[in-house]
This record gives sequence, C-alpha cells and structure tokens, in this order.
Amino acid sequence: MEIGHSPNQVKPKLREIHMQSAVHQGQQGILLTDPLGLSERRLFVPVALAPLLPLIDGSRDLGALRIGFELRTGIPLSPSVIENLISELDISRFLDNALFAQAVKAATEEYKQAKSRSPIMAGKSCSGDPQELAALLQGQLDEGRLKRVQGQVPAGGLGVSPNSKIPLSPPLPKGDSGGLSPRGLKTSSETPSDGVADMPPWAADIKGIISPHIDFLRGGPVYGQVWATAAPAVREADLIVILGTDHNGGEGEITLTRQSYETPWGIIPTDQEVVNKIAALAGEDAVFGGELRHRGEHSVEAALIWAHYLTRDRPCQVVPILCGSFESFIHQNVSPAQSRSISATIEVLRETANKRRTIIVAAADLAHVGPAFGDLLPLDLAARASLEAQDRRLIDILGMADPGAFFEEIRGDGDQRRICGIPPIFIALSVLSGLVGSPAGYSQCPASEDGTSIVSICGMVYH
Repeated sequence: MEIGHSPNQVKPKLREIHMQSAVHQGQQGILLTDPLGLSERRLFVPVALAPLLPLIDGSRDLGALRIGFELRTGIPLSPSVIENLISELDISRFLDNALFAQAVKAATEEYKQAKSRSPIMAGKSCSGDPQELAALLQGQLDEGRLKRVQGQVPAGGLGVSPNSKIPLSPPLPKGDSGGLSPRGLKTSSETPSDGVADMPPWAADIKGIISPHIDFLRGGPVYGQVWATAAPAVREADLIVILGTDHNGGEGEITLTRQSYETPWGIIPTDQEVVNKIAALAGEDAVFGGELRHRGEHSVEAALIWAHYLTRDRPCQVVPILCGSFESFIHQNVSPAQSRSISATIEVLRETANKRRTIIVAAADLAHVGPAFGDLLPLDLAARASLEAQDRRLIDILGMADPGAFFEEIRGDGDQRRICGIPPIFIALSVLSGLVGSPAGYSQCPASEDGTSIVSICGMVYH
C-alpha cells in the first residue's frame, strides 16, 4: 500500500485535525475535519474504530496498528479495514506526510500571493455589508458607553436560565438596518462616536485592552463596553498589535504573517518593520512555519474588525500575531517567557510601544465549561455563580498587569476552566506590565442550546 505517494512511509501519522462527536445514519462516531481548510472532506469514523485514531502517531506500521487495536479493545480487526481507513485519511490530507506537505506549501504560497488575507467572519458570525456591520458595532458601542455612564458592569452574563432554549447564533439582520442599533437606538454608521465627554480622565492614555473573540452577537455587551472605553486612544493609535488565540497552533508557538488583513471596509496594512524585527530575533522558520493558520483563524479578525471600524478614517497599521497553546508550560511549571519566540515578541513589542502610539490587544475569551466542553455536569445557577466568583478573582489579578501572577493563577488549578486566551493575555501583560488595568465588562455566554454550557468573557483596559 502506498501512502502519501511514498512507498517508504509505512508508519502513518495523523496530523492535527478537528475531531468531534457526531451521529451519521443513526451511528455514533467521530467526525474529522481539516482546521487548515486544505481539504473540504469530512470523514466519519464509527465509534468502534475510534480507539485506532490515537495509535496513528507515526510509530506503528499497519500490522502494529492492528495488534495495538486488538490489545486495547479485545476486538479483532481485519487488515483491509485499517488499510481502507488509512487510505481515506490520506486522500483527505489528514496524514502528516508528503501529500500534506505539498498541500500546505501550495496553499501557503497562494495565501501569501493574494492581495490580502480574506475575511472569514463576514456573512457567518457578522454581516459582510459595511453599513450593516457599522450599525451593529456602533449600536454596541452606544450601549457600552451607556453602561459605563450608568456605572453598570454586566454580572451573570445574559441572564439565561439553565433550562432555557436559546439560539447560539441569532440570525443576521436582513436588508437595510436603517442605522438602528440592536436596542432600536438611532445611530450613525458613518462616523464612529466616542462620547468623549463621558470618558474617564485616563481614557486617552489607554495602552492596551483585553477583548473577547467570541461572535459579536453573544459577546456584544462586553465588546461594546471595552471598545467604547478604549475608543479615544484607539482612534489616535499609529499601530495596533492584535494577539489572538491560535486554536490550532502548537505548544508555545508565535505565528506571524506579512499578509495584510481585509475587513468589509477594506485592507488594513500589516506593519512589516515590526514583523521583521520579531522574525529576526525569533527566527524566520519559528514564526512563519504555521503562517497558513492565519487564513482560517478568527480570533485576530474579531478584534481587528473593531480596530478598523474606529480607525477607518485615518492611516493605521496592525501587527496580527497568533499565540499557540501554553499547556506544556502550565503542566511543567515553566515560564512561557523562556521561549525564544515569546521572549522575542515581548521584547520587540515593548520597544515599539515605547516609541509609537501603540495599542496592545489580547483577543481572548475566558472559561469554557459544561458538557459541551467535556464536563460531566451541566451548569445550574449555583455553578454559574461559582464560575463568576472564580472569573472575578482572575479579573482582579488581570487588573494588576502582572504576567507572573496571572500565569501562577492559571497554573495553580491546571487550567481546569479551559481559559481560551492564556497566551495572548500573558504576552499582552508582559508588554503592559506596570500599568493599571480597569474592568470593562463581564458576561457568561451560552455555548449550548439548553444554556448549560458556558463561555465566559471579560473586557479590560490598561492605562
């Protein structure tokens, strides 16, 4: 059998792919999809064969795979079943082999040669129409500003009953919005309004923010509050650095791109000088090896849309940075700052922020808890209150702008709440260390139809 067009490859290795429970024609199993978008194929693996997947790690040939499966399950497996599965994985580009490498090379070259990094949120989690999107964001800014003026900090999220049925992604508005915000307030979608008279005295001195990367409809109240607070500083910035969670990145990886991102308002240029400085310190291969992941990762784009909306009437550059998992640092009790690519990124960003009007953005969500994320028990009201108390403790630590204290808080419980933003927050705090952090919103967003799984989010501004 020939795998990946290489007769010498007899020990197949499954690459990083998405796996989720699924039901196909009444049969339970695992659905495999490609996070890089190299293949549009979706491969369903019956639950009976699921124990075979972790064995496809590059250390076993087909015979050893069959023996390993039988030892673990007690179920005999014919060689043809394994051959067929490996063949399907290969055709789908789910194996780490020559075919996959060729596909990555071709897709990366195509991405780099394109006029821009194309939007992926438009038309899915937000409108792709510039006027409709502007109306949505301005409405959320107006509501966020109103909360700040009234001294309201969202507590307890969306107020969802544990047993309520709610849509995870409410339908996008159709047709002309007439400039109406989600609450029916008339707004201008042409000129972003900052409400400067209502701002705290330090608003113009804001140097960094923590903003969610969840969709705008669920995260709207927090997005509105944090970006409304930061708007005066953002609109005066020469450079906006966006540190996004890399949901498919490797351990401790920093991934840059020289490509410029595009939003419904056009292309916002990437600052090549800053990117090149980081690459020179960290090593080109280290920071560009996974550049293709920028194409399909939404975390940077979520924050960049807000930044572009507030700066679209003046020149501004961005530096999009994807930040990989800190899992190994957490479990080995090793500071992420010991990583060459992370320390290089922090060093260059500190130097840049001292010389230019720079805003550092960590595009990060907080906890991911409930059955949708592997927990056994659904979240009732008591569990949600407990989650909020834990989140509030973390928010207090975020206010210290101390990356070491933040990392120790996460390491202390082994990241049991699955904070989806540890790397970007750590790096942002490392650059912003010494400033004061002020909360700018908190919410618990539904992550399941019955409301028993939650993604918590917060906003912070640093001044």
